[in-house]
Amino acid sequence: METTSDVKTTLNKKSFFKRIAYSTCWEDFDIIQKALKVKKHDNVISITSAGCNVLNFLLHDPKKIISVDFNPNQNHILRLKISAIKKLGYQQFLEILGIKPSKNRIELYKKIKKNLPKETQIFWDKNIKFIKKGITYNGRQERYIHSIGQYLRYLKGEKMLIDLLQCKTITEQKEFFEKNIKDASWNLFFTMIYNKPVILIVKDKLVFNQIKDNDYHKKFRERVEDAATRVPARNNLFMSFALLGYYLNENYHPHYLKKENFETLKNRVDRIEIKTGDIQNILLDLPSDSIDKFNLSNVLDWATKDQFRDILLEVKRVGRNKSRFCYFNTLMKRHIPEIEGIYSYKKEANDLLKQDKAFLYENFEIGEIKKSR
Repeated sequence: METTSDVKTTLNKKSFFKRIAYSTCWEDFDIIQKALKVKKHDNVISITSAGCNVLNFLLHDPKKIISVDFNPNQNHILRLKISAIKKLGYQQFLEILGIKPSKNRIELYKKIKKNLPKETQIFWDKNIKFIKKGITYNGRQERYIHSIGQYLRYLKGEKMLIDLLQCKTITEQKEFFEKNIKDASWNLFFTMIYNKPVILIVKDKLVFNQIKDNDYHKKFRERVEDAATRVPARNNLFMSFALLGYYLNENYHPHYLKKENFETLKNRVDRIEIKTGDIQNILLDLPSDSIDKFNLSNVLDWATKDQFRDILLEVKRVGRNKSRFCYFNTLMKRHIPEIEGIYSYKKEANDLLKQDKAFLYENFEIGEIKKSR
């Protein structure tokens, strides 16, 4: 089912969102699921991004998922994935995404093209080079992260990074990182790739206008170093993708890409309803007391202070009693404000953020709607 909401913000006019911003999701689904506890019969709203976590949610048997993005290109990715799941076998699905090598991606696209909405067909026909390469590698953020990984592989060698990913214990991993990775070139590496002009390649300046700190490279370096010595790298899909530019093996695949889950996806993808528009307008169009779980990704990074509060008020209206929502912040900390009927689980959110395998985010928030009966 497809619907479109008028976008009243200026975000869809920004160059960052005129292209594919993300071709894979960088939020750790495991901590999202622990926060939201999606279960059978739930109605879920999720930001689309690259569709990975929308498809991951299906594995928990919700009744319906409304997938929302104000960038239509992100929804084109999800529609392509849905069509591929319906019409292709598992290995072909991995091939068209670029997870497995293939010389037949154009032929695979032709098999599923007729099942796509007309506007999605037009988009992918114009961007057939992305299909040929494998769509997982064509987001603005993914190209940036891939270039970072290339540089790091040049400095350290691919084998050394693979050895880091295969450390069996966190103690072994910490010792390996301190001995082989963290040196003078490591500090220079972060100074070069995480300064503001470079980060603006993958982020719009609006995000930076809302924070005061300019030491971005120090912030990200500390975040990565903390993760490298505390979060297991073994079977970590985010570390593998960032360091190597690919998933080392099937143990590093996100849940929706695992073979044992493919038939479940085939049976449930029709539960996804895709909406193009900003989250505030989408919520305004929904009836009260209709949604159980809200995955807001880091979309609130882009909202003004007034929009931030207004969106949470709409979440409260649309959410059912005891419904939950969660969101990430990239460079800032936007805590849930005091709003009657919304309870913040700050300690739970902080504990889950410490488990974050993606380690890209500054903050994580969990809220619950409390409605009197």
